[in-house]
Amino acid sequence: MKPERLKTRVLLWFGLVLSVVVLLFGLGVGYLFERNVTGSIHDRLTRTALELENRLVSGTPVETLLTHAAAQHHTVAIFRSGKLLGATQDFPAALLSNPARIAPFRLSDEGETLHAILRHPFAHPFVGSTVLAQVGINDKIEDLVDTMLFLLPLLVLVLIYLGSRLVDRILTPIHAITHAAERINIQHLSTAIPLPEKDDELRALVEAFNAMIRRLDAGREQIERFNSDVSHELRTPLTIIRGEVELALRRPRTADEYQMTLTTVSREIHRMQALIDTLLLLVEYAHSDAAMVRSEVEIDTLLSDVLARYEGLLHTKQIDIDREEIEPTRRPANAELLSVVFSNLIDNAIKYSPEGSTLHLALSSRDNRARFVIEDEGIGIPADHIPRLTDRFYRVEHSRSKTTPGFGLGLSLVQTIVELHHGTLTITSEVGKGTRVEIII
Repeated sequence: MKPERLKTRVLLWFGLVLSVVVLLFGLGVGYLFERNVTGSIHDRLTRTALELENRLVSGTPVETLLTHAAAQHHTVAIFRSGKLLGATQDFPAALLSNPARIAPFRLSDEGETLHAILRHPFAHPFVGSTVLAQVGINDKIEDLVDTMLFLLPLLVLVLIYLGSRLVDRILTPIHAITHAAERINIQHLSTAIPLPEKDDELRALVEAFNAMIRRLDAGREQIERFNSDVSHELRTPLTIIRGEVELALRRPRTADEYQMTLTTVSREIHRMQALIDTLLLLVEYAHSDAAMVRSEVEIDTLLSDVLARYEGLLHTKQIDIDREEIEPTRRPANAELLSVVFSNLIDNAIKYSPEGSTLHLALSSRDNRARFVIEDEGIGIPADHIPRLTDRFYRVEHSRSKTTPGFGLGLSLVQTIVELHHGTLTITSEVGKGTRVEIII
């Protein structure tokens, strides 16, 4: 089904509103014009009636008065106590029989002309009334109505046409945006829509659309990189398992050889299981709301509990812990998630620190925010790698060697948890001197 066009809807509403406005305008003009014409005729007849009354008061005979009125092309009848004293020859005979029934003023439409009658009572020099009639008045009201019936619809059509051109001009950049957007697909997400020249709402719309395209393109690249990394991480243990199994099946083996094969298979299966569990944690935490499970946590106690789990590893590598800057800290947080954060950061620090070095820890609370810092004396990280450390599966080792265990998911998990706590993660490092990680929640 063909979609309803915006231009059609706009013009329909514009035409409807315009027609109503023009109709009300026409009715208003007609009403005011009719009142003006009626008032003008009434005033003219009233002035004539007053002039006749003044002549009667001054003693002018009725016959002389009627002769003068006829000479002035006035149609007049004079009554005394309801009886006719005299009338001009062209006075309508139908009005002479009962002057009391004549309205004070009446204007009637007689086709192409107007007829007006005015009855003006007076008390001097006697009680009577003057009746003036004017026929054949040019019907300006009908002329105006005929003119408006022709011009107003024409005006509506002209304005609708101009409105159509204006809508076309307004929609032209929108059509350009639509055509440009239609050319964008998954293979061409880097294509941007040209910005309009004027700095208006359409330019803001295009800028927002281009920003959305850039986010989608970044998301697509991240997904592709994620899929590639997952495939790589799973392919390696699967290749090892397949090789061990095929090697064991080539000929009969001793129990010790089968034991070695199964040990290797078990180790790789555990590696894949750990990878899958970490990915599931990332998905779970990315769609959860840490605020729903927050409680007051003694963060310094939680940190001590996590450190206790690494005492054996710290002793093996002879790494000392500097705890002098750990202060009692209590904040609303999710204890389970913070434990994951501390575990990953401490594990990384131990993993990349040389034997006999020192880990410096700091924990404090200022301005209703908790601040945790861990700094090692390890190998350090090149500056160009730091922005990507929180990407999933990203590891600094270009050869992706397995000498240092891990999947490159730890810092991504830390970043997700910190964001759930509305906090910030900052990493600074210098090659050969060590790495510093600061978290504020």
